[in-house]
Amino acid sequence: NTFSETASDVRGIGAARRWIESDLRASSAAAGRRLEVKTLSSNKKRKDGSEVEVVDVYGFLPGRVKDPLGRTYLVCGHYDSMAGKPDDASSFAPGADDDASGTAVVLELARVLSTHEFEANLVFLLVAGEEQGLWGSEAFADHAAEEKLLLDAAITNDIVGGSEGGTGTRNDKVVRCFSGGDGLHDPSRELARSLFDAAKRQMPDTELRLVFRLDRLGEEPKGRILGGL
Repeated sequence: NTFSETASDVRGIGAARRWIESDLRASSAAAGRRLEVKTLSSNKKRKDGSEVEVVDVYGFLPGRVKDPLGRTYLVCGHYDSMAGKPDDASSFAPGADDDASGTAVVLELARVLSTHEFEANLVFLLVAGEEQGLWGSEAFADHAAEEKLLLDAAITNDIVGGSEGGTGTRNDKVVRCFSGGDGLHDPSRELARSLFDAAKRQMPDTELRLVFRLDRLGEEPKGRILGGL
């Protein structure tokens, strides 16, 4: 939980973010340290008026153009979780699917893609404070705007590890890809189609199901988002 302890090395949000940073640094070392590992800290107010530090951890992979503010693609997951309530800081809540699964995807992408070179910059972003209102994503969006980062697209992986639906039906061959926007040719939806084509080429047995909504019914985020998918 975002409000959990930060001093322990084995439990709580502090241990999680330090582990994530160490994993990204290991991927960077294996790739000749081309992946630049960074953190972004912001303070957010709780309902009781107290403040909590929210820390994003990310890896920045420079593109061939060598412009740190140039064309950039971002892939994201959130490493905070919650039990029954967003402000429950003590209950054990590992969040295996929501969203350790998405965090694992981002870390694996960082490990694999860091060994390659791309035209554009890539950012592998792990955020906290998602369960309290997209706090970590908002902080990075503000940072990108202040730096005038040319962010072409943002793709987030949230709850991507489950293969069983609410009715008990199991299906491990379907991935839903949600994309918001206006009109059939909105940039977000064109990006979704590009992902669909890539998935068909790389993993023909997997079905990528395009859903032209920002999120599941009744689950639209309440607040600012990065955009993209």
